[in-house]
Amino acid sequence: MDKKLKIRFGIPHHGWLPVHLKVNKFEFNIEASDVPVNPVNILIEALTRVIHELKSEVWWFLEPAGYYFSFEPLADGNVQFTIEFAKGDGMDAKREQLFILENEKMKDALPFWRNIKEFKSHNYVEPHWPETDAVAFQRLTQLIKSPK
Repeated sequence: MDKKLKIRFGIPHHGWLPVHLKVNKFEFNIEASDVPVNPVNILIEALTRVIHELKSEVWWFLEPAGYYFSFEPLADGNVQFTIEFAKGDGMDAKREQLFILENEKMKDALPFWRNIKEFKSHNYVEPHWPETDAVAFQRLTQLIKSPK
C-alpha cells in the first residue's frame, strides 16, 4: 500500500501554529508554539540534514509537553519517519511512539518542503509567527532540486 504523506500548516496566531499531518488513515493535528525556537526553521534544518543522510529531529513544543518528528536514514537508502510524544518538557523527557513510516528519502522530504514553501509565501510576522529562515530554506531548495 502506498503511504502518501500530506502535511499542512494552518494560519499562526500569537505564536501558535496549527500543524496537520496525514498518512492514509493516520491523522495528526496539533498547535505548536514558537517558544523556545521556531520549529519551522528546525524542520528546514532537519530536512537538510536527512538529505545529507544524517539523523535529525524537530521538537514541536506545546508548553510544556511536546511532539517530536524524527528522520533517520537507513542503510538501504530509505528514511524512517517517526512521531513521538513527551509529557515533560525538555529533550530528555520520556517519549511515547505514535507513528512510524519508512519511505524513500525524497518522498518524505518533498511534502514537507512544499508545505514550508507555501507557508513561507504568506510572510507571517510577529506577534503571530517569527520569520522563516530564508537562507536555510534556499539551501534546502537547492538540495531538493539538485539532480541525484
